[in-house]
Amino acid sequence: MVILKLTRKKSLAISIIGVDLMALGYTITVPRAAAVGGHYGAIFIETVPPPGKGGAFVSRVERIGTLFYLTVNGALSLKGIIEPLSVPWYQSVAPVVGTLRLNNDGNTHFLAEGTAQLASPFGKVGQAVAFKGAVLPGTVRRFDLKLPSSAPIGLDKVTATVKYLDREEAVSAWMLLMPRVTCYIVCGTLILLLALAIWTLARRIRRPRRRC
Repeated sequence: MVILKLTRKKSLAISIIGVDLMALGYTITVPRAAAVGGHYGAIFIETVPPPGKGGAFVSRVERIGTLFYLTVNGALSLKGIIEPLSVPWYQSVAPVVGTLRLNNDGNTHFLAEGTAQLASPFGKVGQAVAFKGAVLPGTVRRFDLKLPSSAPIGLDKVTATVKYLDREEAVSAWMLLMPRVTCYIVCGTLILLLALAIWTLARRIRRPRRRC
């Protein structure tokens, strides 16, 4: 954990009138026992509402903040891995959804970016959707994918290509896109054809043979 300490020696309460500007100094103190790698810290400044009057009143507090990312020197470990692409095998409506996860096994953050798109077995490629984000140390970053499809029905391959830690990898998964009503009709038809085939086969087996 990174500890943020304001350098003001007196009260931390300040007063700013109108559109005036005020400079506020601060220092960032890193504990000696801080682990090697990346750490985040934040400074928040919020308004102090005036004392309420009467039996019932509403106080409003506005807050702004800024974020810091620091790296503690030492033996930095940059390690990460892509988990298998998670895509429901059957989806009824577009856009096609999926989930990509990156696991950071190191002690400092790294940036991951890439694209995901659909491709049919016949070579037709869909629109590429870009994604980008930082993966914090010791965490799993999740990217939710939403891919447009030009056809309401189709068997497609979802492929996500990711660049991270000076390398590029791709993961993929197959899925079926079909409206629910169409799926019910197709499944019902297949079940009826299967039942008819079983009934026909059973009837032929039970039919007695004629003697010559």
